[in-house]
Amino acid sequence: MPQAVYNAPLTLTFPITNTTPYTVAAVQLAFVTPARRVALTHTIAITIAPGQSITLGPSAYPVLRPSNYAPYLGLWRVDAQLLTPQGARLTPYTHIARFVVARPPAIVDPAAPLYLSITGPGQTFVANSHATFAYHLYNRSAVPLTATVSYGFDHWSLRDYTPLAENVVVPPAQGDIHGEVILPLELLVNDKFRLRGYATTGAYQATASYGVLMRKAAVAVAAMLQPAEIQRGAETTLTLRVTNSTGLPFTPTLQIEAFDAARTLYHTATLTTTLPAGPAGLSQQMVSILSIIRGRQTPAEGTCRKCQIQVHCATYAR
Repeated sequence: MPQAVYNAPLTLTFPITNTTPYTVAAVQLAFVTPARRVALTHTIAITIAPGQSITLGPSAYPVLRPSNYAPYLGLWRVDAQLLTPQGARLTPYTHIARFVVARPPAIVDPAAPLYLSITGPGQTFVANSHATFAYHLYNRSAVPLTATVSYGFDHWSLRDYTPLAENVVVPPAQGDIHGEVILPLELLVNDKFRLRGYATTGAYQATASYGVLMRKAAVAVAAMLQPAEIQRGAETTLTLRVTNSTGLPFTPTLQIEAFDAARTLYHTATLTTTLPAGPAGLSQQMVSILSIIRGRQTPAEGTCRKCQIQVHCATYAR
């Protein structure tokens, strides 16, 4: 993964491919911080033929110094959307690149050649979800070191450490290595925990910690059929309106089930969507799902006389 210097202008290049059948007249870039906030957007006038790929260098976008956008340590993302000559959007924003920003230790202790840091997209997460954390391990010795890096959570007051993941890395002499780890948060509910990391090689050990606060998901799901009354064999559309009152963006999975009056399951569907930190609507087309149910149905708030629609929401955060 490319690495950027935290207090210097960004000098990375990014690939762009026109996957549409139309000629692109401009590309709009968005640089997203580890906290999932947009640090900078910039539109570049450039012609890209269908199927053509180009590379955008530092001269194509304004000067971006990561340290100006707190919190800047961790994984950054670059998104891009393609535009027509009239400025209309040909594609939505799509992830095209990632890079990591880390800050080396100010003081190097020869007796402790390893230095470990851990960063994340934020410090508050949705309970029962997963979260991605980035680690950065520095080797200040004159030789490559093989280090075992482990991660786990402990309660701030109980200090009961539970390791969840472990991997072996080899940072080069006077160099560093970085990566990311996705950890489950199912056991951390409405409390403060600390993510602890250990990097060990021989008698040397480096440690790092990162505070984590869990918050229960607050989601309401309303279902509506259109048309609300159908004949046997007819088609209808199920629209789901999902309201996220959690105060955090996350990605729930909706399990949709259709039953008849005898509680026979006729259909299941799974829909996953990313919800911002506020109300959001989404719809799922259900073609001929109710065609095998006999008679006329008159649903009310997702429930009908001859059938019943149930929607279960499960949490899975980015």
